[in-house]
Amino acid sequence: MVEAVLGFVGAHTFAPAEFTIGQDRTCRLHPELARRLVGELGQIGGISPILAELLRRVGHEPPAALPHRSKAWLTQRGLMR
Repeated sequence: MVEAVLGFVGAHTFAPAEFTIGQDRTCRLHPELARRLVGELGQIGGISPILAELLRRVGHEPPAALPHRSKAWLTQRGLMR
């Protein structure tokens, strides 16, 4: 499956509009491109480990995991409205 993702990346000429940069400086695929990628791979489940492997191969270090906080917890502490 990693080879399929690499094949997609190698066969596609990317444009800046196909990515979004978050305020926290994260780079994400545009939702339409992500749908196309998943559609070409033929399965949604299981793509996370594939992308993690691709990121590992290019030397990306994932950020430390943050504990999940519910919307109620965040709202009670004034962190979310």
